[in-house]
Amino acid sequence: MRNYLKIFLSVCIMAFFVFQGCNKDEGPFVLTGPIPQDTAQNDTNRISYSKEIQPIFNSNCTTCHSELHAKLNLLPCCSYDQLLNTGFNASYIDTVTPENSRLYKHLTGTLSMMPPSGKISDEQISKIKNWMKEGGRNN
Repeated sequence: MRNYLKIFLSVCIMAFFVFQGCNKDEGPFVLTGPIPQDTAQNDTNRISYSKEIQPIFNSNCTTCHSELHAKLNLLPCCSYDQLLNTGFNASYIDTVTPENSRLYKHLTGTLSMMPPSGKISDEQISKIKNWMKEGGRNN
């Protein structure tokens, strides 16, 4: 009977230490890959990439940033994918802290000023920043 009690207590002690390891905090999760297209939320109040952000690129950026540019193509056909995945320094956007994104830093001159001809309007920069805050969706 004593042997069974020793075995039982040994198993309980081992189980305690094994299950203690399961409670270890692994830290924050980092999601990678494309931003999910959330259709459950009301998209009517969100900034539209195709209707509001792409036109900013069309009028200020695509003269240089076209298919001939070595690092980033901002033409409508591929700008979203280039900004998030395939551009030379992708990802250019940060949906958690837009001020830290490469795109925002270029637009405000923290990194080399884009466009080189001068800063785009504060309203346009704010719209891009708010689009990133909303999740940077391709809507």
